[in-house]
Amino acid sequence: MRDEPGIVKEMRKTEKLWKFKASSRSSYEDLETSEELPEDMSDEDIFEDKGEKKAREDNIDHKKSDDESLETYNYLKKLFNYANVPIIVWNPTFRIIRFNPAFERLTGRSANEVVGTPLDILFPKDSREKSLDLIHRTAMGEKWETVEIPIIHTDGTVRTILWNSATLYATDGTTVVATIAQGIDITERKLMEEKLLVSNNMSLAVLNATHDSVFLIDTKGIIHTVNETVSRILGKSIDELIGMCIYDLFPPDISKSRMAIIEEVIHTRKATHAEDNFDKEKFFDTSCYPIFDTQGNVEQVAVFVENITERKKAYNALQESEKRFHDIALCSADWIWEVDKDGKYTFASGKVKQILGYDSEELIGKTPFDLMPEDEARHVGEVFKRIASEKKMIVDLENWNLTKQGEKVCLLTNGVPILGESGELVGYRGVDKDITERRKAEDKLKEKIDELERYKKVTVGRELRLIELKKEL
Repeated sequence: MRDEPGIVKEMRKTEKLWKFKASSRSSYEDLETSEELPEDMSDEDIFEDKGEKKAREDNIDHKKSDDESLETYNYLKKLFNYANVPIIVWNPTFRIIRFNPAFERLTGRSANEVVGTPLDILFPKDSREKSLDLIHRTAMGEKWETVEIPIIHTDGTVRTILWNSATLYATDGTTVVATIAQGIDITERKLMEEKLLVSNNMSLAVLNATHDSVFLIDTKGIIHTVNETVSRILGKSIDELIGMCIYDLFPPDISKSRMAIIEEVIHTRKATHAEDNFDKEKFFDTSCYPIFDTQGNVEQVAVFVENITERKKAYNALQESEKRFHDIALCSADWIWEVDKDGKYTFASGKVKQILGYDSEELIGKTPFDLMPEDEARHVGEVFKRIASEKKMIVDLENWNLTKQGEKVCLLTNGVPILGESGELVGYRGVDKDITERRKAEDKLKEKIDELERYKKVTVGRELRLIELKKEL
């Protein structure tokens, strides 16, 4: 026995009841197998033939049964007309014999317009052949459970309908007299499915484009999907990895640390990340993000694992290099500084307070020229402008500065230009060394030399005068 929609079962029950009582069945069967409805037959005659009417009028003994039949007929008619889903009936020659109001709204066509016309007017041209092929199969008794068939509206729009059908047979049980089908409009659902597919494909492309290992797991750590990076690193296919527990893929110490991170995300409902290492040789940065269900509960966790070993080594090497430079600089200089393109201090460190009496913070925002006597600032400023315009190094530039207490201090300045990505000058970085004592010693030595030169001139002058006097005598 074939499974049939409820409306079809009721129609078949009524049909059997009418045929049992009727003195003639020909009008009903002729109707179901005709290509067009007779002009004198009303819409009701599709479910009630004239032979049955005459039999009911002539046979008073069957009045009660007739009333029941009429009641069933009215019920079926209302069900057909007021159903929210489109329902259609066609005969074996594939002409429409019934078309409910929901179908009218779906197509923009009235029942009077389509009854008696071929089914192909309902389908878009590009899918018409395929749709008619499916319908022709129903003539051979094939039943639709769920078949997607597009229907075209008179305004040109196309709706996707999910259909199921049932075949109506004559009393011999083999002759097809009609096919009834009802559908559900799934156009919006199909559009959402297509958008979801596009979104999924885009997400997958993004995940596969990254060099990070990406896992999508449930709250128990079971893998739902991974990207190609994970598959390549672990040497397993994506299908093999799906369904495995993420904690089984790593050494115990790594799994333990990542389990703690994931559990923190589940409990706090917030994204988090942490750094871990394997045998102190490989370093990983793990970031986890919660994914919520419609009730707002954490349903899944997206896990991103980045291998930062090379970056970590480079960072450590840079730190060591900077420390080495800092230590050397401190040994060769009294303080280290950095200025921006306007010559304003952005960094100052070392013995600056011992030399100038200023804390490092007090110098930020000032220029070296703010610390010099006016004449010295003007002279050194011109020298610095020439050097900066050519982006050259500052080499052994002597300059006199005033301490916070107003005392003069001589500094020896050396520096290198800081350039931006486009080669533009963004500042200078360098060191200053207090050479005040050396400069004072040099000045004293110069004074002694000058004094000796003067004495020598005086002495030599006197000797020459004596020689001239002797010659005169």
